[in-house]
Amino acid sequence: MDNLPGMPPEVSAALDIWLSNARVDNDFTPTSDRETARLLGEKQIAQVSKTTIQRWREKYKWAEHLSGIVTLAMADAEKRKVVEKHTQRQLIEKSADDLTKIREIANSCYESMEHYAKDTADLMRENPKAVSNERMRLTLEIFKTASDREMKTLDRNAAMDLADRITGEQALAKLAAEIIDIEAEAENVG
Repeated sequence: MDNLPGMPPEVSAALDIWLSNARVDNDFTPTSDRETARLLGEKQIAQVSKTTIQRWREKYKWAEHLSGIVTLAMADAEKRKVVEKHTQRQLIEKSADDLTKIREIANSCYESMEHYAKDTADLMRENPKAVSNERMRLTLEIFKTASDREMKTLDRNAAMDLADRITGEQALAKLAAEIIDIEAEAENVG
């Protein structure tokens, strides 16, 4: 800290030392007067006693400087909360976007597999010998994948209590409500 107006350089240096220990992690407890006096002498700025530091503290209203540090720290904490909430909202939105993309890709894949399986079934009806072993293996894999997906969904639903089950639309509605809550909190803070 530079010399403050109306404060001699040694008093300003003592104030810096006194405030140097005031942090969030120690509840903004400043350096003790005795320690401030010792460090001031150790740095060869001035040889003073604990009582001199106490007088300076009262005369130059060091408590107001400490209060300013606390206020700034709390403002920073509030800003941090807003930033964290904004980041969470972005992650939620990104997750929702990712889920939408994954759902679209999965639906496209299953649609393609369904067409392929139907084409194979039509070929089998028309001319069973025209269907290669490779095509049959691939069709079987498609069937296994599709039935495994269906079974997993059924297993998941069976494992859940009826009260816990929600549809995709309900999940998206809850997600949207959370996003709105975060936005409202950010507006109130900002």
